[in-house]
Order: sequence, then structure tokens, then C-alpha cells
Amino acid sequence: TENTPIIFVTAISKEERYVAKGHELGAVDYLFKPIDPVILKSKVTVFVELYAQKAKLKGLLSELSDAQITLEQRNKQLDKLARLDVVTKLPNRLQFEESLAQVLASSQRHNRRFALLFLDLDNFKYINDTFGHDCGDEVLQVAANRISQCVRQDDVVSRSIETGSFAARLGGDEFV
Repeated sequence: TENTPIIFVTAISKEERYVAKGHELGAVDYLFKPIDPVILKSKVTVFVELYAQKAKLKGLLSELSDAQITLEQRNKQLDKLARLDVVTKLPNRLQFEESLAQVLASSQRHNRRFALLFLDLDNFKYINDTFGHDCGDEVLQVAANRISQCVRQDDVVSRSIETGSFAARLGGDEFV
């Protein structure tokens, strides 16, 4: 009955306190007799249409809320993908730079040193040119796996969600 408009019709009292009490109890209107049927029909029609629009708006708001949740989930997925190298599944340059900034700040705050290892695969272009990009991707994956296995648990401050270690591919054949 929440979408049923309640209109009080009375001939008893026109006192403001009764009108206010009627509205307090949920009435949308308070009419006094004698009533013109055209006016009553018009008021009922308007309120029924208003309630229908209200229900439609409620449904649209629910759809919008669902769409917002879906969008937030997709944005999180995109953010994760934006920080991950597709070929090696290692953190990419963006993630590396953010993590390096954290390590630098921590190092300065605690007056500690740290080391950074940069690796570049020699003659990698030759592998791609000679054997194709699929073979080159496989070499990168093997290299990424071996590098990740060499990183000890206590060697790093931040870790990759995907691999558990922190090695990153900067691009091409460059790893840190």
C-alpha cells in the first residue's frame, strides 16, 4: 500500500490540527465536503502518477547503484592491469616507480641504505628478430621467473600480489 495515495475526505472539521494530524498519518491531501468529483478524480490521478514516477525513479536509482558498483570493480581491475606487465605478470614500470618512491622515503626516514639491481638481456632484439615475438615473450617469461626466484623474502620492502616477490619489468628486456 506504500504506493496508494491517501486522501482524507471529511465534513466534520476543518480545524488545522485535524488537517495536520491527517498529513502526519500519511495523507497526501485533505478535502472537505462537498467534493467536486472532477477535482477528486484529478487529484487521485496526479498522485497515482506521482507514485508511479517515484517507483520508477527508485528502480533507476537501484540500477545506477548497481552500475556504480560494477564500475568501481572494473576500475580496480583496470588499475591492477595498469600496474602489471602482461607478458611476464611482473609489476610494470608504473608499479615499480611507485614502489621505489616508497622504498626511497622509508630509506630516508630510517636512515638506511638499499640496493637496486638493473638487468638488461643482451642481444634480446636478435631473439625477437630471428625467432619471432612469441619466442621472445617466452624468453622474457623464463627470465622473469628466474629473477623472481632469486629474490629472497627479506630482500624487498614491497611485494607483488601476483608473484609474491618484487622484481619488475620496466619494458623491452629491462628488469629490476
